[in-house]
Amino acid sequence: MARRVAVALSGGVDSAVAVALLKQRGFSVVGVHMTNWDERDHSGMTCCAQEDLIWARKCAEHLGIELLHVDFVREYWNRVFHPMLQGFLKRNETPNPDILCNREIKFKAFSDYVSVDLGIESICTGHYARLKPKEDGSVGLFRGIDVVKDQSYFLCQVPHQALKRYLFPIGDYRKEDVRELARKLRIPSANKKSSAGICFVGKSNKFATFLKEYAAEEFCRSGAIRDIDSDKVIGEHSGLWNFTIGQRVKLSGLNHPLYVVKKEIELNQILVGRSNDPRLFSNSLRVRNLTWISGDAPSTRNVQVKWRSRSELCDAEICSAALNAPQIEVKFARPGYGIAPGQVLAFYQGEECIGGGEVAERID
Repeated sequence: MARRVAVALSGGVDSAVAVALLKQRGFSVVGVHMTNWDERDHSGMTCCAQEDLIWARKCAEHLGIELLHVDFVREYWNRVFHPMLQGFLKRNETPNPDILCNREIKFKAFSDYVSVDLGIESICTGHYARLKPKEDGSVGLFRGIDVVKDQSYFLCQVPHQALKRYLFPIGDYRKEDVRELARKLRIPSANKKSSAGICFVGKSNKFATFLKEYAAEEFCRSGAIRDIDSDKVIGEHSGLWNFTIGQRVKLSGLNHPLYVVKKEIELNQILVGRSNDPRLFSNSLRVRNLTWISGDAPSTRNVQVKWRSRSELCDAEICSAALNAPQIEVKFARPGYGIAPGQVLAFYQGEECIGGGEVAERID
């Protein structure tokens, strides 16, 4: 009897090609489309949930598989959206909802649904990452072959207990090869534009505009934007949470671009400077809420890190006395630009992603 696999079928080309590859390998595939955001509950806001479901149905029909539809709206709100709001508004941090969604929804809520409700143990997604068994019996998470599309950063807080149930068929492919394969198989989403940004924001909204709908008046107080060198007020902001460290500030009449260097919460003001301002660079950080994918801290203090999905790997050292401490200090071999509290720092050893944690604060 063919091994059954539940595929998270989004409606895009990546998950559709993942289905095709599994079928070629003889698996019995069931497609499952997740709805994580209910656009009907949020007047004035539109997202692509209904459109994605239509695309998922087209792909499932073309590929000859059953498609189920599961609603994780409540789970998404409680585990992803609300914590994200707390980070942006109350703590003035820069959380990453994509990493939260992977950890809490795609590799927890979805995993539970597939095993409990469907009785299926194997799960597949269209992530550009690779999984390999390790000598100790755990599963290692490795960067995808396509260095541009690699999504291991977004999976850095998923433990191996969850990962060992998953398959990533397209991790060994480059995006252009996935597109070409989809065209050959005449998959409906072969030329569909890849999704970008956060699912609940929608195509017609900016992130800050969207969050403002959920921000209480106290978080939208205007304040000064001050040039850190001249100490002159050069503009006004409408809420500190609209800005993150390293972000370019768009103001008219500037002779040169300026970037957010610091947010002074007590004074409700933003300090801006030039891109080469040394205060925009971090040499070491404190990192909290750590997840080590194998379950154990690394055996060596020498690691590589990245603080954004597209940033290059940077050599670093874990300087804390205990590697398995709940909060650790990480020192970079070269300064990191524009790192903000709440961002996720992912840890690597070569091609393997070994974990991740939230930036608590900059040390120097």
